[in-house]
Amino acid sequence: MELDWSTFILEIINFLILVWLLKRFFYKPVLNVINRRREEIQKKISEAEGVKHEAESLKSDYENRLADWENEKATARTTLHKEIGAQRKKMLEELHAAIEQEREKERVLNQRKIENELHKNEKLALEQALAFAQAGHPQTRLQLAAGEAAEAERAAATARRQASPRTWPYVSLYLLK
Repeated sequence: MELDWSTFILEIINFLILVWLLKRFFYKPVLNVINRRREEIQKKISEAEGVKHEAESLKSDYENRLADWENEKATARTTLHKEIGAQRKKMLEELHAAIEQEREKERVLNQRKIENELHKNEKLALEQALAFAQAGHPQTRLQLAAGEAAEAERAAATARRQASPRTWPYVSLYLLK
């Protein structure tokens, strides 16, 4: 094989024209497409980072709100427990006062029953003594009349006590003298 210089030069020119055509019509558009794709990818990456930062911001806001709500819930629960405790204490105090009042009423009723029984027994004793005295001595009759006067005074005091229940302990103290 022989080397022909004319063919060799034409091949070189042909190669240079091919390189120029490829560079002009193929390489530049491909580089432009690659550059556009790079720019789009960079744009999407920056948008994704912005969305990521926004999502992290929303997440931190949500976590802060959730923590605030938990604090409010704990505060509300504590307040509710305090209110319930205060209401329970108040109701217990009212219940104790009502029980004490009922005990006092029961004591007063028992005292009145005892006094009524005592009064009945005194009256029965006076009636028996009167019957005995009518059969006996005149001196005894005078003593019985004095007992009946004392009995009438006690009956009047009992009537006053029943008419005014707040003053009856003082009347009973008067009767005991």
